[in-house]
Amino acid sequence: MSESSSALVVVLERNRRVGQRIARVAAAAAGLGDVAHVERPDNVGHLIGPKTRLIACGESDVEQISEEICPDFPQLRLATWTADDPARVIGLAQKVPGLSNILGWPSFQSMPRPWEIGLCVRRICVPHEPMPGLVHLLRWGSTEHAFTPSTTIDRDVVVSEVARLVLKLGATARARDRLAEIAHEMLMNAMYDAPVDEHGQPRYAHDRNWDLVLGKNERPTFRFVTDGMLLGLDVIDRFGGLTREHVIDGVNRGLTALDSDEMDKIVDTSHGGAGLGMARLYRASAGLICDVIAGRATRVISFHELDISPREMRGLPGSLHYFASPAGQS
Repeated sequence: MSESSSALVVVLERNRRVGQRIARVAAAAAGLGDVAHVERPDNVGHLIGPKTRLIACGESDVEQISEEICPDFPQLRLATWTADDPARVIGLAQKVPGLSNILGWPSFQSMPRPWEIGLCVRRICVPHEPMPGLVHLLRWGSTEHAFTPSTTIDRDVVVSEVARLVLKLGATARARDRLAEIAHEMLMNAMYDAPVDEHGQPRYAHDRNWDLVLGKNERPTFRFVTDGMLLGLDVIDRFGGLTREHVIDGVNRGLTALDSDEMDKIVDTSHGGAGLGMARLYRASAGLICDVIAGRATRVISFHELDISPREMRGLPGSLHYFASPAGQS
């Protein structure tokens, strides 16, 4: 297929109205580039060409697309949405290198979250454009609090502040405790696991009980962002060592060991904020987003639906995204 006749994004969704909505959001995120919607997998092939960057489809079609289309187009990325337990499709992502974006589709919504579709399409189709601040992904009028902890004491102050802010939103004590635990794990990953020396060797991961004093270039930036409906915890380190394998494999092993006493044995915790910590973050979030510029920055976002109780959330599919950019990207 020629460059001019292929679509930039192909949306495969069997429900016509839902597919049309997803395609509109995708087209806007792609700068009104060519986005095609089809309802059957056998209609995808004739739309794929050198300029195609993304096929977005329901999880039931991922295997067929990955086997029939992807081998001939190595530049292709896959994104999928699921309204069911995402464990199967996360396991599939281990076998399909192009599948790094899984959108949880809560049953009470008419389509996957539009801002999440837009983020996925834009980040893949316009890779030189970095992800915007979380405050810009949520509704206008969102509130942001930013912190740059450099010591273990600073970390604990930030965690306490997250707990205080969650209560100010009117959330329950249980939600406060859960979000404080997530903030703590994210900061531990960014402060202890992420920093490496000039040889790429971890500096502090060997002892998570050590009282840290980070240098100026080692300090992460942590943000608490909310629009009153969604809440996001966002941490950025300066090292960019979190790989797709760490994320996908770590979360997959964590789901395999779900609620098992064997989890600590099954999930690797050896490097860069992945392993058990990543699995726990995913399980406790409505969605987890990882955006990496190799060797320069790792950004991890845990987002939450504030109107959903922890018990309800455990029965909903969670989103998982991994985006990567080469080291030379600005």
